[in-house]
Amino acid sequence: MAERSKVEQPDAAVAASAGLVRLSVNISPIVADTLKSYAGRKGVSVTEAVRRAISILSYIDDAQARGASINIEEAGKLKEIQFLC
Repeated sequence: MAERSKVEQPDAAVAASAGLVRLSVNISPIVADTLKSYAGRKGVSVTEAVRRAISILSYIDDAQARGASINIEEAGKLKEIQFLC
């Protein structure tokens, strides 16, 4: 098992003083590999990668609740991204 850095696993005193909450989640090996790969490409911790994913999900969910559409431009073509609830 890979050793985790202190950034990813702060001790209880540091976590409490920083207002952090420790969560344990179960994800598939494929999702774990995807998350670790993203973190590696971006040079961030897995914890930071999770924070970013949650921030993006929250932003998209809020935008869609306001009636916005999510679009991506790829190869000169605009595509609407649809998330199913």
